[in-house]
Amino acid sequence: MNPFEELYQTIEKEQPALFAQLLPAATPKAIEDFEKTLTLSLPDDFKELYLLFNGFAPHTYLYDGLRLLPLNEIIEQTQHIKGSPVVTYEMAGEFFIANKKQNNLLIIALYEPSNPDIAWVGLKLSPSKKTQKISGKICLMYKEGGIHDFEEMVSIGETFGEWIESLDIVLKDL
Repeated sequence: MNPFEELYQTIEKEQPALFAQLLPAATPKAIEDFEKTLTLSLPDDFKELYLLFNGFAPHTYLYDGLRLLPLNEIIEQTQHIKGSPVVTYEMAGEFFIANKKQNNLLIIALYEPSNPDIAWVGLKLSPSKKTQKISGKICLMYKEGGIHDFEEMVSIGETFGEWIESLDIVLKDL
């Protein structure tokens, strides 16, 4: 069983109210149209999850205020930031402003607006140098004034699949 099926089964078993709010699976055609709309290729693990369910219904959040977005909302959120420079890290008080535009970043999850620290979760896409397969690393966009002094995007170094596995572990512990 892959980690996405495990997450799906964990939600079904441990969180029936949340399970009722999962949106029906995306079709392969919907995923193909999604890739065409955003002119990008998705990692296989991302496609696997969305073939099980297409995110959470509106106003449906995990225990910590996280909402996995359906494909149509990912397009909306991603197009909102596409081409925008963002602060990617601060080191010794010096800011680094990306001189490269954010064209390979998907906004895949939002936090409740009341969350004081994190605005969204992104998936930064890149091709493998060896295989040319697309992979994605998870990054978090921190809000100004929470645990960070400024708005900042930080990579947490996990792939999409690893991040989903960590959600499954947390759900089992609730």
